[in-house]
Amino acid sequence: MSVRDIADLLGIARSTVQDGIGRAATAALSWLLPADLTDDVLKGKLFSRQGTTQGVRRLPDG
Repeated sequence: MSVRDIADLLGIARSTVQDGIGRAATAALSWLLPADLTDDVLKGKLFSRQGTTQGVRRLPDG
């Protein structure tokens, strides 16, 4: 299925589909996902950013 077809089916932008595919590739995920993979673990794999601590905002110096 093409990126355009997926975007049309879901009613979202093609760039959103491409971002999701890119995140999955970066996390080395492929279909079918393991049955024991929880939503929280999947979210962490797709949306974690290396080198940043989630929930901590850096304040500007000064």
